[in-house]
Amino acid sequence: MLKVLFICCCSQKVFLVVSHPFLDSNPFSFLFFSFFFFFFFLSSLLHLFTFTMAKKKSKQGEGINAKLSLAIKSGKYVLGYKSTRKALRSGEAKLVILASNTPTLRKSELEYYALLSKTLVEHYKNDNIALGTAVGRYHRVGVLAITDPGDSDIIMSLAPQ
Repeated sequence: MLKVLFICCCSQKVFLVVSHPFLDSNPFSFLFFSFFFFFFFLSSLLHLFTFTMAKKKSKQGEGINAKLSLAIKSGKYVLGYKSTRKALRSGEAKLVILASNTPTLRKSELEYYALLSKTLVEHYKNDNIALGTAVGRYHRVGVLAITDPGDSDIIMSLAPQ
C-alpha cells in the first residue's frame, strides 16, 4: 500500500512524494524524504529569486532608455564633450550621462565639473554607439547633458534618495 507523504507545489511544477511499505521499515526513509523536500524548497526559492531579480534588472535598463528618449523629445539637451563642459561651467546642466567607453581623463574631468556645479552624473551601462541610438541619432554620442528634462522624470528617478 502506498501512502502519500506530502505534495510539493511550485510555479508550474507539482511533485507528489509517496512512500512504499518497504521504505516505512527503513529508518533512513524519513531522512531521505525530508532532505528531498528541503532541497526542493531551496531550489524553488532560488528560482523565484533569480527570476524576480532578472525581471527588475531588465526593467531598469529599459526604463533609463525610455526616460532618456522622452527627455530628448520633450526637453533640452546638449551633445558632446565641449558643449557639456560649457553647460556644466555655466550651471545649466541638470544631468550628465557618460558612455561606458568614454576616456578616463575626460570622464574624471566632467565628474569634477559636475561635483562643483552639484549636477547628477549617470554612467550609461553601454558604449557610445548604444547611447547614440538611445538618443535617436545615427552617430556615436559619448557625453550628453540634459539642461531641461521636459516631461521626463529622469532626474527624479536617478537622484539619490
